[in-house]
Amino acid sequence: MAFLDPVKNIYGMLAKASEEAGSLLGIADSRGMTGVLRNLMGLDPEGMKKVIDETLGTGILDSLASGDETPVQTVLEFRQYCMDLLGEFVKVRNILMKFNSEEPEVRRESVSEMKALASPRGQAVGGPRRVQALDAEVKKLKAKLADIAALASQD
Repeated sequence: MAFLDPVKNIYGMLAKASEEAGSLLGIADSRGMTGVLRNLMGLDPEGMKKVIDETLGTGILDSLASGDETPVQTVLEFRQYCMDLLGEFVKVRNILMKFNSEEPEVRRESVSEMKALASPRGQAVGGPRRVQALDAEVKKLKAKLADIAALASQD
């Protein structure tokens, strides 16, 4: 038993050190950049991307397993929409991280980025996505109109 005592002591020291490190990291985490972001917005785009992919992937597999292929294209388009949106969240997160910097130059840079995104021109960041969605709707409506015209010409 005496032979294992040093091992037990080392294990005890490691356990205590990891516990103390965990508590210190908890404090640092709440005060650090990621802690600030988590407290401000709960912003974890990478984790959200994973959840989106898992959820939509499972839904697509379930649909395909049941023989229904109709939702696949819509789900893939929705996934792209989500990824674009999360890309914008990553930009916001990066700006917040810069703003949280102690370096005045980095903070000024973040403020100029904030201004660009908050301005009406900067808000057009989501514009291309909206334009693409509207273009897709216009194409669908044109296809329907062509079908209606073809049916009308048959009479």
